[in-house]
Amino acid sequence: MGEEKNNEYYDNIFKKFKHYSLDVDGYNSPWNHLYKMVKGFLNKDDKILELGCGTGQFAEVLINEGYDYVLGMDFSDEAISMSKERCGKNTFVCENIYDFDFSKIDFDTAIALEIFEHIEQDLEVIRRFPKGKKLIFSVPQYDAGGHVRFYPNEKSVTDRFESIFTQIKINNTGSIYVIKGIK
Repeated sequence: MGEEKNNEYYDNIFKKFKHYSLDVDGYNSPWNHLYKMVKGFLNKDDKILELGCGTGQFAEVLINEGYDYVLGMDFSDEAISMSKERCGKNTFVCENIYDFDFSKIDFDTAIALEIFEHIEQDLEVIRRFPKGKKLIFSVPQYDAGGHVRFYPNEKSVTDRFESIFTQIKINNTGSIYVIKGIK
């Protein structure tokens, strides 16, 4: 495991790896299986906020399928630029999750796929999340570059997150846990 990386690190990642490029849409993304599982937790009329939206591949899927995608945010300028181009919308902002003010956005459900393992203060971010809102997020069972932690078993997920939510449901994709929590 490593240390938390800055936005320039992720700008370079998004430029370097083809699976993030504009040539790879959300339906052909390596994470499409994850997107399908997360969509199973959503209601079509949910107003969706995506934290750590990356290059907009999941946003593209949600927007194309008629979900109410309110806002996508990421701290990578490269990711936000690609998201705007990919989705043809200006519903993306470049902002650091540590500074993000959840109260300024009207949303029902926030999605945070594969970001909390990259940040040291994940629990602090989740604690700032408004009560009564739904948060759907994923965390990996494996270590990789940029991870500050990973979750080898379901108990490790429960131990870290259960006390923050009034309700929690955990699904396992085989290498990633998908968690639905209500504050």
